[in-house]
Amino acid sequence: MSIVKRPLKNNESGIAHLGIILAVLIVALGATGYYVYRNSRTDSGVNQSQQENTVDDVISELPSDLLTLDKVEELAKAENSSATITGIQLESEDGTLIYLVRFSDSSKLLFNAQTGTKVSGLNVDDDKDDSDDLPANFTVGISITKAFQIATAQNPNSKIKQIELEEDDSIIVYKVKFQDETKVIINAKTGALVKVEKKDSKESNKDDDKSSLSG
Repeated sequence: MSIVKRPLKNNESGIAHLGIILAVLIVALGATGYYVYRNSRTDSGVNQSQQENTVDDVISELPSDLLTLDKVEELAKAENSSATITGIQLESEDGTLIYLVRFSDSSKLLFNAQTGTKVSGLNVDDDKDDSDDLPANFTVGISITKAFQIATAQNPNSKIKQIELEEDDSIIVYKVKFQDETKVIINAKTGALVKVEKKDSKESNKDDDKSSLSG
């Protein structure tokens, strides 16, 4: 007896095609999900790394064994006695406080701000602006720690990125720069607040006597 094969009915053929389509969709969705998951993990790692770097590049507090500017000046002159110091900058690099010293011959030196050890191989951001160079035999009346305290009181909701000693309009000042791009400028001899510059706003001038902190 011969068996006659009967063709699939239309609905059976449609179900077969639908099954194939669903299988393809499931594979595609699985691949897409894995791709999104992998990218989200990568982005998360990058963001975490960026946050860690940001934390390492701010000055949250100054240690008690921070070198004084007099000591930094002494170390710098011992390394380069033929040029004068034109600027001193304090900042944090990977969680380590570093002094950057600029000279009149355009050279620069880096020192560990706590041990005084000369440092090399760091890509420190030399953020010198249009301010004038420090005069020869400059002196300061307040410490960099005191300038840190004064500046923090003026902008307590942000972290300090950098403190620079320079001359501005014939006055030796500490220019303190914050993460939110605020700048607090302090008279380095008297401790008086010279001005506060905020991003996207007019600078606010303060009365020197009322705004300075004693001590």
